[in-house]
Amino acid sequence: MCISLEIEKEMTVAALLDVNETRFWKAYFSYNAKCESTNNSLPEAFNASIIQARSNSIISMLNDIRLSMMEQIVSKKKKQY
Repeated sequence: MCISLEIEKEMTVAALLDVNETRFWKAYFSYNAKCESTNNSLPEAFNASIIQARSNSIISMLNDIRLSMMEQIVSKKKKQY
């Protein structure tokens, strides 16, 4: 019985290695990825920072967003030094 399991295991490995990776890509990724929260938190932080600006007209909104981003860049540069 043990020999037949080894043969079956080898055949299974050979069959899986013959499969094109682009069609079988999910086998190479884990289902507990930690990057989803990072991908979601960046837009949420940006949206939270422009809540006040969204009530303005488009030109005023874009100007407020520009000023806000410039202030954030300056504050981050000050923290670095």
